[in-house]
Amino acid sequence: MGKAATIASSLFQRDFFSVLIVVVNAFSWYFPLYIFFESALGELLSDTTLLAAAFGVQFAAAIAFGILGTALVKKFSSRDSFLTVWMFIGILASLSMIMLNTYNLVQVLLVSFFVGTALGFGFPTCLAYFGDNSSVENRGWLGGATFFASGLLILFVGLALNFSSSVFVGALILASWRGIGLLSFLLVRRKQDHKEEKTIETSFRSVLQDRSFLLYLLPWTMFCITNFLERPIVNDILGIAFAQLVPI
Repeated sequence: MGKAATIASSLFQRDFFSVLIVVVNAFSWYFPLYIFFESALGELLSDTTLLAAAFGVQFAAAIAFGILGTALVKKFSSRDSFLTVWMFIGILASLSMIMLNTYNLVQVLLVSFFVGTALGFGFPTCLAYFGDNSSVENRGWLGGATFFASGLLILFVGLALNFSSSVFVGALILASWRGIGLLSFLLVRRKQDHKEEKTIETSFRSVLQDRSFLLYLLPWTMFCITNFLERPIVNDILGIAFAQLVPI
């Protein structure tokens, strides 16, 4: 009982609650967006090569801007300011999917690039924000509670998108949800005292050479590969319409 009370108090402390909002909103925004984007592309593009190109652009943009974002965050007055800009970009990226109403390959690739940018630009900083504001002793509990809340809201947003009448309405739902997250974060976040945050300089090479990191990375990579390899099989067995509902 004492442990549960400690975890609950940690979750709703002002410092961590702002972190909870950023992380939960990010997960519950992007995963439904990905499924919605995939569905919209499936209706526009029948050529599997074009579909692969569109998703390739999105993933490449996410990776490139993920690396760029880790460098640019140092240019902002605070990490909160950087995350605010990132969430606002997410609103614009959600609205850009309105262009998927009609087929135009250039527009499809631009939207795909923008969506990837909106994810990658601040996601590493978002996860670092969680790590820096949770103690080692409570991180597992806090992570589990955060993931649970994310799952519930992914279901909520996903069902709202599933019942949306058009791409236009779906894009508005996603933009509104990202906007709610941004507004909540601005209201809850702690006031910055503009003191410089102490950071430890590191490099991607040193991280990739860290054995403990690799022990997390390899199983996670295998999980992702298996998860996406099974999707074509599920589509054939259950049908595309039902298979799209399963992730939600």
